[in-house]
Amino acid sequence: MLGVSERCVYGYIESGKLAGERIGQSIVIRKEILHGYQRPAVGRPRTRTPIWRKPVVANPQQVVQITARLHAEQAHLLAGRLREIRAAHSHLIPGTVARYITRSRTDPDKLVIMLSGVNGECRRRPERQAALARCAAI
Repeated sequence: MLGVSERCVYGYIESGKLAGERIGQSIVIRKEILHGYQRPAVGRPRTRTPIWRKPVVANPQQVVQITARLHAEQAHLLAGRLREIRAAHSHLIPGTVARYITRSRTDPDKLVIMLSGVNGECRRRPERQAALARCAAI
């Protein structure tokens, strides 16, 4: 009924958090006490709700799409550059939860970069701009 183990209930009774009475070899708890009992919160109470704990309606996911044209003579360098970016951990752009880079099937010289984040986090913050600049510099 409380959603905890039997051992926890005995611990609550022993510590005085939950009132129980012994009848013979059994311990009983009055129904009204049991239904009115609030389990203690575990850990430090939050002062603000983290952004990922908000309901989806209040925390919409947003995608930023960047399209760039590859120079024909540099297209063959793309795979190597992407490996370098990943090795340097420069692909971990602050505020994003997913990052995608792909080439268009219809136009191989077209590069599409998609950054996915929550609540407009993809577009803000100077450190994000700096991370994007580092990716471009590699």
